[in-house]
Amino acid sequence: MHVEMSIAACECAEYIEAIDLSGSHSDADSLLPQMGFLKDTSMRTRTLRAALIALCFGIAAGSTAQASGELRFGVEPSWKPFEYKLPDGTLTGFDIDIGEAICRDLALRCIWVENNFDSMILGLKVKKFDAILSGMAVTERRLKEIDFSQVLYKPPVRLVGRVNSGLLPSPESLSGRRVGVQQGSTEEMYANKYWRGKGADIVSYRSQAEIYSDLASGRLDVGLNAESDIQQSFLSTPQGAGFVFLGGDVASDAVYGGGVGIGIRKGDKALKDQIDRAITDIKKSGEFQKIAAKYFKSNAAGLRGLI
Repeated sequence: MHVEMSIAACECAEYIEAIDLSGSHSDADSLLPQMGFLKDTSMRTRTLRAALIALCFGIAAGSTAQASGELRFGVEPSWKPFEYKLPDGTLTGFDIDIGEAICRDLALRCIWVENNFDSMILGLKVKKFDAILSGMAVTERRLKEIDFSQVLYKPPVRLVGRVNSGLLPSPESLSGRRVGVQQGSTEEMYANKYWRGKGADIVSYRSQAEIYSDLASGRLDVGLNAESDIQQSFLSTPQGAGFVFLGGDVASDAVYGGGVGIGIRKGDKALKDQIDRAITDIKKSGEFQKIAAKYFKSNAAGLRGLI
């Protein structure tokens, strides 16, 4: 246990030293993919170093080898209905219930470790948790950094904006417009890949709630996110009055890959095999479908993409 903590601390120290030696923003950018960050985030060298130092202090207290009888999932609870918090702070959502079902199947106790999405891969690498269950899409880019379980689901992604705006999810339509995306997300990757170079202003946020707030205030023209989250967290609330989905699904296998899976450290075949077996078990037993019906029964569109 102490050995693994030392390894994690050393890994953090190496990253911080590399950033200190980089001496420029462009050099720091080249280090970001190694640490699970995307190059296109707005973090600068000093901010990134501070964030790493804070994370490393947390490792000493919270990152140990997988304790007997426990499975620790990294999660950012800001993606309703997949993972979010109730007013009393309790974690809930489709992914949370799926994780608990996986733990029951494996006779393990689930431990949920909250983490910002844009540093989720780094947290996994330095063993802050054992796996990522937080709506992370399986993409070629991420597969270079971590492994994934079998696919859980493939949620439709949509653009949201004001009624009668006439905007569509296309480079031509969004040229000169401000597009809100979550930092570190596949939506950010998509917008940067297909829209930024054609004149769209891609604005990255730490959370979806911030995107919806800026949409409502007029600081953004559109937002890009999973259809079910837009529906439940924005369009179905007073804040979303006067907003609608714009155009059809936004799709790109090159960016979104095959769907959402559970992120696992490279080479941890034993855990991957356990999680894959548990996912197969809960799908065969019908428990997966029951959980889906619980969270999407009032939103038929939300069931699209669930496997």
